[in-house]
Amino acid sequence: MVCSKLKRYLNQEATWGRTTGKDSYGQPIRSETMVACRIEERIRLTRDEYGKQVVSGSTVFLVDAVGADDTINGLAVLSVMKMTAIDGAVIGYEVLL
Repeated sequence: MVCSKLKRYLNQEATWGRTTGKDSYGQPIRSETMVACRIEERIRLTRDEYGKQVVSGSTVFLVDAVGADDTINGLAVLSVMKMTAIDGAVIGYEVLL
């Protein structure tokens, strides 16, 4: 039920570049799919996977589990935070780009 409430607000689409592996040069190999999401353009400070403080220009809300090596609309994922219901179940993800 909670997940359906979140899905009601996911009225936009984005291209999710999910990292599936690395090529012979060490570059990520991605498969792209369209996902339902909510995109908010706002500037926030966050920490990347190495703990360095970086500036995020967009926040994306979605129900798919996005990884730190993935991209959304061609932009690198800086940070991923789980959104949980009161019972502790993961209902979605907040992704900073």
